[in-house]
Formats: sequence, C-alpha cells, structure tokens
Amino acid sequence: MLYHINRLACLATSLALLTFANAQFVTTNGLQFELNGKPYSFAGANSWTLGATDQGFIPDAIRAAQNIGYTVIRVGAWIMKDPSNNLLGSWGSDGEVWYQLWENGQPSINTGANGLALLDSAVQQAEAAGIQLIMCLINEWPNYGGQIDYVNNLLGDGQSQAEFYTNPTVVNAFKNYVSDIVTRYQDSPAIFAWELANEARCEEPECNGSQVLTTWADQISQYIKSIDPNHLVTFGGYGFFNDGAGAHNWDFNYDGASGEDFAAILDLQNIDFGTFHLYTDDNGATGPDYGLQWLKDHNDACAAANKPCVLEELGVNRNNLDVQSVMTQYQTYILSSEAEAIQGSMDWSSFYVDAACPSPSDPYAICASDPFYGQVVTDFAPSMAAKA
Repeated sequence: MLYHINRLACLATSLALLTFANAQFVTTNGLQFELNGKPYSFAGANSWTLGATDQGFIPDAIRAAQNIGYTVIRVGAWIMKDPSNNLLGSWGSDGEVWYQLWENGQPSINTGANGLALLDSAVQQAEAAGIQLIMCLINEWPNYGGQIDYVNNLLGDGQSQAEFYTNPTVVNAFKNYVSDIVTRYQDSPAIFAWELANEARCEEPECNGSQVLTTWADQISQYIKSIDPNHLVTFGGYGFFNDGAGAHNWDFNYDGASGEDFAAILDLQNIDFGTFHLYTDDNGATGPDYGLQWLKDHNDACAAANKPCVLEELGVNRNNLDVQSVMTQYQTYILSSEAEAIQGSMDWSSFYVDAACPSPSDPYAICASDPFYGQVVTDFAPSMAAKA
C-alpha cells in the first residue's frame, strides 16, 4: 500500500541464528503452491508491525489470524530508526522499536529486546501456531524507513531514489541487511517467502524503462537464493505491466511508466511466484469492473509464466463504495476455476487487535464490526484454503 500504513492486527531471543526442527518449506509446482507434498492455497492479511510493536501484541495478532482461518501474514522485516531524517521506527508499549539504526551515515543491527528479538518472537510464535510469514525486506515508501534512507545516508541528501537499485555502495549495504535477516531465519518453516520490496518502482529517467528494476530484482533474488535455497522468493510489486508507452490510453498501470514490468520480473529464474495489489476507490474509470480485469490480467500473466501468484493487498474504499458488493465480486472470481493461478489472497487489513477500526487514515480496512465481515473474511478464508 502507498501511504496508508497503520498499526494493524492483525520467548524473545537474541540469538544471531534461529534453528528449527523438522522444517517443512512451501514449494511451487506449476501454478500451485505445495506444502508437505500437497497443493496449498491460502487467505491472509498484512500486519507490517507484527514483530515491531511489543510482546503482548504478537500472540493477540496470531490468535486473531487463527480465529479467522488465515495461514499467511505479510510482515515488514525492515523497520528502521534514522534520527537524521526524523524516522523513529515503530512504537510499542515500551517505546521505540527498530531493526536497523542509521547513525553518522552508517547502519547497525539492533538485536535487542526492542529490535530483532521481537521479530524472533513473532517468527517462533507463528511457527508454533502453524502460520507462515511473507517477510518484506524494504519499502518503496518512507513508512517505517525505506529505500531513500539508504540513499540519503550513504550518498547524501538530494540524490535520486533510483540510486538504491544501481549504486554499488547502496546495493551492498542492502545486501548486508538482507544477509543478516535471511541467515537469521533460513531454517524456519514459518517463513513462507522472502520478498524483495514493497511496491518497488523506478520512475526516474535513469531507470531506462523497466530495465533497472528488472536487473535489480534478478540480482537480489539470486543473492537471497545463494544464502537460502529452500525458501521461496518473490518481488512484492504492485503488479504494474509494461505494455509500452501509451498502452491502454496511457494507463499508468499498464504503460511501463512505473518502471516495473510484471511479466519480465515474473520470468526471472529466482522469482518463484508473482505478487500484485488491488485498491478500488470509487465507481470511476478504475472502479470494480477495472479491478476485475486487473485480477484477470494478472492471473493470465502468471498462467503464461507457469507460476502461481498472490493478491497480496486487496482494499476497497469504504467511504465511497459498497465494500461487501465489490469484495464479493472479486472473491467470486478468485475462487473460480478461471483464476487458476491465483493461489493466495490477502486483504490489506482485516484483523485489528488493539487499534480503532474503521480509522480515518485507513478507509481500506475491513472491521470485525462490519455486518458483512463474516461473509468476506471468515467465510472466505476456508473457501480459499479449499481451492487447492
């Protein structure tokens, strides 16, 4: 999601490497995910701060997911503190939480009780509950720290964010962080997949269309697989296509202006499955009919690549639309045999633990108090699990 990041619902240890017995990892087989040798499909939701709030929040969030029937949660695994840029990480009952600190232009890892020890606890408790995590390693946007923090600290303010993908100093610094996180959890069956970035774009002139972002995705996915060949790797993009300048009447989602090429990145050897996002705000040109076509286009692209795909963020603006009607339309298609490649569906937000819902800052959240919650959340989850 772009800017609507909120505190969502969704043992600590300071060991540098966690070990797990009898690890079973998710794999792919054509258009399907497999777990323990059997086809696997799932419903889930996002909780950026599952491991970046406090110890009391983690079991509550995991219990909420279990009660719904969610088996996958998407988590922010990059939370930063950068005082020079007024970035204070996340917040819990005991104060600030961050995994990486930027100080005097250099990064350091926080393994303490207000750092990776919290993420350790989230991973361990998820494993015990049979829930898996998509671990997103960096954010396009500045929420909780993002790509621009690497660029500003290592190269100085005022540089293009595109330097995150091309500058060797920046790329190596990001690789160092990736190595720390991936190595820490590489034996955990609680990891569903490593995700390169949330909604990465490259819109500057030096991005050379989609070439820079595709090359970066190839480089980082290869690097992760060299450390951890057992877990899946995915890109984490919004799902923008690159059908050429002017495509679909200069539609940003299709004409390549974002710098993402969904099909090209999906074709990379070390990208195991596709990801895309869908937000519907009103009944205008990009309303529900457009959203349904967006679902179909991604299903078709994944089918062509013979890889499964996951709708990672799904949100309908409750201020402008009948959420139940639009969600039902989308979910009916996702559950159909036509959507053969869509094997995972994740709401942007549908399990709050300790935050007000609905929130003025997040019109895409689905709240437990909504009269349609049972139909579009608790009834949908087992139906999605049975799709495989």
